[in-house]
Amino acid sequence: EPGLIRKRDMAQFGFKFKFGGCHLRRTMMLEELTFLLDAVKDPLARHNEYRQAALERNCMRKLSSSNAFRSFQHLASLYVLNPSATIFRALRYFWSRDVAGRPQVAVLCAYVRDPILRSTGNYVVYLPIGSQVIRETLKDSLGSSLANRFSFQNREDIAYHAISTWTKAGLITSQDGQKLRSQPNTTPGGITYALFLGYLLGLRGQDLFESEYVKILSPSFKHTIQLANQAASRGWLVLNKEGQTLEVDFPELLNEEERKMINAWLDKGQYNALKHPV
Repeated sequence: EPGLIRKRDMAQFGFKFKFGGCHLRRTMMLEELTFLLDAVKDPLARHNEYRQAALERNCMRKLSSSNAFRSFQHLASLYVLNPSATIFRALRYFWSRDVAGRPQVAVLCAYVRDPILRSTGNYVVYLPIGSQVIRETLKDSLGSSLANRFSFQNREDIAYHAISTWTKAGLITSQDGQKLRSQPNTTPGGITYALFLGYLLGLRGQDLFESEYVKILSPSFKHTIQLANQAASRGWLVLNKEGQTLEVDFPELLNEEERKMINAWLDKGQYNALKHPV
């Protein structure tokens, strides 16, 4: 479409637009992802090396080979597990540098890759802090485009898995038997990853600091800027602020080929921001 990033180009970065998603049957599988990345230390390891660790060495500690196989399939769907995908390579970058931010980086990558999880974000992310998370309302928030494809039991399963994922990411806490919307303890690595995803979609300037990804982790523009400044001091991004103008770059996260691709889109006027659709 003229003026929009083409989806097939964005798929090269790892973005996923096709219908489907793992949250019908699983959560974001943070524990399994941790086991797998602990077992495969090399950030440039290829997909087959992750597969060998999961299936031949059973690094995820599954009780059967069939369970290990299904778990690996879900992890590959959520996180790509291939350094050729920009968003996974960036995930690994922060995984080793910001341990406290691992749940945040993982949920953002899963959000980008799983339309079912994205659909639940419409409800969870925009709830006021301290508000009760109501399972029935979450199911209703899926919208007709998804709800019509799933049975009542499917929607129950989606709500269960999504609430578990948002809880692990710090957006939901349990208190007195209730699920409450909470503010995650956002880290510099988490916010840099959120900014980077928006950057790949074409957001620039202040719009980059107000993306759907940033809103998952940060309650305000001021908070986001504070974390971005901390990230800049660690060399994770470059942040220039002059008056009301904000310029951000990610020299550590983009390779030469990806930067050429982005510059080509800019030259053709095809790099306006593309909203990641549910």
